[in-house]
Amino acid sequence: MKFNFDLPFHMHICGLFTTTNPNWIHDTRACDSYEIFYMTKGTLYIAEGDNKYILHPGDYLITPPTKHQYGWKPSACSFYWFHFYYSDDMASNIPVKGTFDHSEVIESYAALLSLNKEQTIAGDHLITALLYELQTSTHRQASIAHNSLCNSIQRFIKVAPANQLTISSIAEQFGYNKKYLSHCFCNETGISLKQYLTNERMHRAEYLLTNTPFTISQVSDSLGYPDAHTFSHAFKREHGVSPKEYRNSL
Repeated sequence: MKFNFDLPFHMHICGLFTTTNPNWIHDTRACDSYEIFYMTKGTLYIAEGDNKYILHPGDYLITPPTKHQYGWKPSACSFYWFHFYYSDDMASNIPVKGTFDHSEVIESYAALLSLNKEQTIAGDHLITALLYELQTSTHRQASIAHNSLCNSIQRFIKVAPANQLTISSIAEQFGYNKKYLSHCFCNETGISLKQYLTNERMHRAEYLLTNTPFTISQVSDSLGYPDAHTFSHAFKREHGVSPKEYRNSL
């Protein structure tokens, strides 16, 4: 989600809706404003155009103006709703669904906005602040998820056998696209995944050269290099000396 907060937001109306029976289904209608749904109880089945959503407590959904908003399954639920206008027709990634685990914050905004029935500048400021809370929360959650993923990758690399010290193997292990995984890892750690894997191989090489009687060829094999020449070239590129020179220096 990305709103341009240099542009004005205009609050329209808001409220808390609670169904009266388990067979309730959201009306089919056109909506000329943006809308925020925030779930407090039960499950909401709501659609905008061809996009269908299932919302549980703590979930929010922001939808753009649409000619076709409708419920697609009955349920019993309760949710806050906020209608507002926004002047940028190019708002990025809207509709957007997310999770916001601070229902008391939503409740406070709803209470303050319900006092603002005249659609004043104060109401515009409040809806802007609420959207900023949701947007920064979404970015923060994405950052936390990426950081957790990177930590898991780093732990895996420490114990992975040599034949799995490749970007392809790690992408397969974690179920991500190679380019996406490499991009996330570099953004979070400041080092490319390829270089991190090289560093791990070099740490293992240093240990084997220092603490075992393995020949250079045996060290090369244990690290998954195709031959001793390739290993020696890679080692010298990282350390400035050949594996043999490194061992002799000890």
